[in-house]
Amino acid sequence: MCPAILPPRFTRLKEWAYAGAFFNFSGAVISHLASGSEWYHVGYTFLFTLCTLTSWALRPSNRVLGNLYPHPGRHQSPDAIQQTDTSEHASAAHRIG
Repeated sequence: MCPAILPPRFTRLKEWAYAGAFFNFSGAVISHLASGSEWYHVGYTFLFTLCTLTSWALRPSNRVLGNLYPHPGRHQSPDAIQQTDTSEHASAAHRIG
């Protein structure tokens, strides 16, 4: 996992490494809970899960493939937003009338 996350390139590989780490650690939490392990086993694996999520959420913007919740006007020019709004209103008017 670390060889994929540490170098500054290969953003797609990093996304898969973060996903794999999250599934691995969160699955370990569930397994420890289901098997009745000691509290510290659950706590440690939950801490690893939180560290993975924190690292993923705080990664630099040049290592992000896309926004989870994109802002509607952030990556579009004002003309593109205007055209989108006009086409949405036209299609809504067409459905009504």
